[in-house]
Amino acid sequence: MITKQKGEIFKNFAFFIFSFFQEKIRFLKMSSIKKNLIKNLTLGNLFSKKNIIFDNYIP
Repeated sequence: MITKQKGEIFKNFAFFIFSFFQEKIRFLKMSSIKKNLIKNLTLGNLFSKKNIIFDNYIP
């Protein structure tokens, strides 16, 4: 009985660590994607400011 309980605790602990690291990895991926998106948007705005202005004035 005691060994079974220990096994359950260990299993839950391992699952917790696994899910925690999965979240961390997903968060890191998301933050890098966001950084790239922001970088691309700012570069795009610098290079095509005139185009954006003209596009906005088209009725």
